[in-house]
Amino acid sequence: MYAFCLLLLTSAPLVSGSCSLSPPTLMRTFPGRVTGRTCEDVSWPNITTAQCVMHCLSRQECTLVSIECEAGPCRCSVCQGVEDIDDANSTSPPTEVYLIGTEMETNWTVPPLHTLLLPSTVVVGQVFRFLLNLPTTSISLKLAIGGQLAFLLEFRVISSKIVRNTLLNNSWGDREEEIPYYDFPADSEVEVIYIVRSQDYKVYVNSVFFFTFQHREPDLTLINRFEIDGIGDFGIMKSLFVSTW
Repeated sequence: MYAFCLLLLTSAPLVSGSCSLSPPTLMRTFPGRVTGRTCEDVSWPNITTAQCVMHCLSRQECTLVSIECEAGPCRCSVCQGVEDIDDANSTSPPTEVYLIGTEMETNWTVPPLHTLLLPSTVVVGQVFRFLLNLPTTSISLKLAIGGQLAFLLEFRVISSKIVRNTLLNNSWGDREEEIPYYDFPADSEVEVIYIVRSQDYKVYVNSVFFFTFQHREPDLTLINRFEIDGIGDFGIMKSLFVSTW
């Protein structure tokens, strides 16, 4: 198993290149290795985790740090985002992985509708992490472009479905509903993670790979806003983490 840690840093340290090296606020474990995008090995003797993170912060577009210390001196890699998380079993040495980004202030009751401007444009390699409390009827996560939706993910709690779609050029696309299972009752906490890949979003629910969703809007940089809405009681948007540089 591999530690997948979200090192939560404010926007100012990301710009200045300095930050507090307190332990990561969030940590998840996945059944496979995190693969970075456009990575570089750092060959410093006896490099520490703190030094590796600081090196990443000093480099343009670096958001991902991995440290491997299984045999001999630790090896540090810095990357421009996440390419994939392999959910297959692996016999490779365990690797600590830190993802640098911004924890958005939320803790909203849903409904009503809430809107946030994203801290950066959406790019390949980016990761979104949502922590939700599900309402009695439905809750919708929306990556938006103006009045259009580049990616809608909706938990339809009352009918045990997770629906995906787009609203582009004022027209709804083909709805997707296939999932491996549904076990998310009302008033339960759910973690949703998106990996933005070149062709699609790869989506995990409670650390389990659930589905991919092909990009229907090819220019991801147009996506500048996040919206969340819902119907029913108990709905809460607890937190939103976005990897940024």
